[in-house]
Amino acid sequence: MVSLVQFVILGFILVSSSKIKVIYNNDNGAGCDPDNAQCFVHFLYYANMMDIVSIIASGSTNCVQTKGSNIDEINQILDLYEKDYPSLNKFDPNNPYPTADALRKISIQGVNGSNPSPGYRTYNTVASKTIIDIVDSLNDDEYVHYVAGAGLSELATALYFKPSIQNKIRLYYIGGWNTG
Repeated sequence: MVSLVQFVILGFILVSSSKIKVIYNNDNGAGCDPDNAQCFVHFLYYANMMDIVSIIASGSTNCVQTKGSNIDEINQILDLYEKDYPSLNKFDPNNPYPTADALRKISIQGVNGSNPSPGYRTYNTVASKTIIDIVDSLNDDEYVHYVAGAGLSELATALYFKPSIQNKIRLYYIGGWNTG
């Protein structure tokens, strides 16, 4: 399923005349779900083909041992990305990869743990505010591509507070913990 989503995004990238804007949301954390880390590494492999506008590290109830910040695992992967950065740019010198520091600046911690039964929060979170701000900054002919490998509660909360943003978001959902 992950490769299908990557294929679809790659298709958009290849036919687009400019870089597509992407929000990446995953529930990396505590090493309890290694496929999330692998998905993030795959995502970074194509980072030079996209305009990554935010990376959201969401919490997961499947990882009961997760205490605190899932952003730590995002940063650990970005540390490794930083070491490979010079080699990555050799592939396409005319289309450089974003720096690890640039990606750290747009990486935020989503809410950890379970969500209320509606699937969204009745208070705005840092992540939901970020989503709203990004969509509000788009030109009329732009969209943001929201790649979700986690639950959709951050996006659902943003839509709860500002339903008008829904037509500017293209969702690529590869599964999450609160899908029931």
